[in-house]
Amino acid sequence: VRAVEFVDWYRACMTRYAAFWMKTARRYFPDVKLYLCTGGEAQPCHASEFAAQCKISAPYGGVRITNEDSNFERNFCITNWVASASRFYGGDFSFEPAGGVTERGVVCRIYNAAATGATGLHFYHTNFLYEPSRCTAFTQNIGYFTRRDPVRPLHLFYPDVAAMTEPARRGDFYASFSVMRDFADYAYADDLTVKDGILQQAGALVLTVGGHYRAATLRRFERYVKAGGLLIGVGLDCLKALEDEVDWLPRLFAAGGGERSLGQGKTLLLTHPLPGLTDEQTNALVFAPMAAFLRAGGLPVTDGERDRFYTAQLGENLLAMNYSGHPVTRTLTLPGGEEKTLTLADAQIALL
Repeated sequence: VRAVEFVDWYRACMTRYAAFWMKTARRYFPDVKLYLCTGGEAQPCHASEFAAQCKISAPYGGVRITNEDSNFERNFCITNWVASASRFYGGDFSFEPAGGVTERGVVCRIYNAAATGATGLHFYHTNFLYEPSRCTAFTQNIGYFTRRDPVRPLHLFYPDVAAMTEPARRGDFYASFSVMRDFADYAYADDLTVKDGILQQAGALVLTVGGHYRAATLRRFERYVKAGGLLIGVGLDCLKALEDEVDWLPRLFAAGGGERSLGQGKTLLLTHPLPGLTDEQTNALVFAPMAAFLRAGGLPVTDGERDRFYTAQLGENLLAMNYSGHPVTRTLTLPGGEEKTLTLADAQIALL
């Protein structure tokens, strides 16, 4: 508890400092959209609480995060906190690479920005201008980067306390988040945005990381479900309140797994952890029951397969990308119910 309280204090100090400079810059640049530049992966030593930074920056413009590389799943995992919190608080956001960008990296960065509704996508000239294949990838795909509003009723909780107290598990967090992105597009929720009401717009909430949570957050999970929400746990061993070590797992989920009614809502506990399963096991043991649970609760699932073929709903359209390493043919259900079959080569984007 003391370690978390110290990091909370440190982050709050640095966030107030950033807010001071955003406010000061606005005084001297009243007509300029201002971006707070941040980066990294929210390690405690960086004092970056991305949701808080998005919240204080939204009135002035937004956040520019500088941490991308050339792997789509990793890019999504480390930029989605800024994308989700910015959209929740009404700010803009922009992505920038932290290093070199490969040909496939050019494509996945464009897709990530377009699918999340980013307002900016920065490339250094060395990222593609001096390499013909990267330049071709840029010119063929940059047209998809048009500002649209993503529809993301599925939310996944970013376990900030566990990330602070158990940094060695961060790789496991990202592994589960990556697999879930193949199931469906989703927004992050976290302690601050949950406190500020993000669950009011969530069709369903997914937890993929066990360990310690703030007691207030766990209470809000329970209220959310009892009010009619859908809560899914995947591979959880415990959900212990940080303040008193009480395990909320049996309070929220059915013993041994499966569905449970809780107030007006329902929960589903799937006992198989996402990292470590084969694609076939993931589809059969996790994705299939999860999709059935969500569809029964009135939430459509347009993808739902572990195949590294990704979709995102943008208004009435689907933005798809194949990142599997080989051609893929998929039949997708559009938001209006129409089915379309699509074949994409590796590192190719299409708008349906």
